[in-house]
Amino acid sequence: MVQRVHLVLRQAKGLADEIGLDRSGVTRRASRLEEAGLLRRESDPTDQRATLLVLTDAGESTVETMRRRLAAHLQERFDDWPAGEALAFAESLRRFIAEWTTVDN
Repeated sequence: MVQRVHLVLRQAKGLADEIGLDRSGVTRRASRLEEAGLLRRESDPTDQRATLLVLTDAGESTVETMRRRLAAHLQERFDDWPAGEALAFAESLRRFIAEWTTVDN
């Protein structure tokens, strides 16, 4: 089952740091997503100089669709793996992601 996207308000700078792009790269991509109706910008209530990036309903729907597609592709790849190996891989990947995100933040 695919989990619903958790709406997280982010400034471009924080998102850039998290995904490894520079702020201007995030801003350019955000503009494209905004033009496509997938993202909107809101004033940051804690810092009036900053703008938050927020997924629109269409953006959340798109993310959910992409997650479902990715899950289906991964499932196809793992169908031929023995169940124990697939579960061990999934657990190792979870651990890797958890450690990676804690180290950088």
